[in-house]
Amino acid sequence: IEAELDSVKDNLNSFASEYAVQLAIQNITIRTGNFHFNYMPDILTVFDFFRQINVASISEDGKALPKLYVADDVASVAEGSSDVSEITEINGQNPYDFLKSTSWSQYIDSDGLINDMLSKGDTDNLGSFMNQRRYDGPSTDITWANGSTVSIPNGASSDYASMFAGVTDGQSFFDRFCTGSS
Repeated sequence: IEAELDSVKDNLNSFASEYAVQLAIQNITIRTGNFHFNYMPDILTVFDFFRQINVASISEDGKALPKLYVADDVASVAEGSSDVSEITEINGQNPYDFLKSTSWSQYIDSDGLINDMLSKGDTDNLGSFMNQRRYDGPSTDITWANGSTVSIPNGASSDYASMFAGVTDGQSFFDRFCTGSS
């Protein structure tokens, strides 16, 4: 961990932004797989990023490998509806490859990483596919097995809206929110 932190420090000029630096430091703690060793950079506490769509996996018969569906369609799939199609691509990738590539938690095995991304049914846990832990682009493109596609804008919200007065550029954002106090 110390060597990786030293590497970040020694290569500060290679990062595109303060955001990238703080993500790199947080990634060091995430890769430990230890949920008691965390670093939440102040720059990541300003915005909550989200997708306006959620996903869930379901096996057709409880034995076959699960397929990925829009979470709102799972009840129809369970009822045997032929009107519902499984997701075949997310942002141009195989859906499970996409989930693995964008999962960002301290689970060190791929099953835990994927499960963390998925909707948890009728619980309050929406999963990190919908409630993103970091910025993941302006939109999410979904392709279904029936050939239909959609591009859904990703969103952001902030509990700090009242503190944005006078924030006009990157430097003023940094001065206001990246103080190390959180």
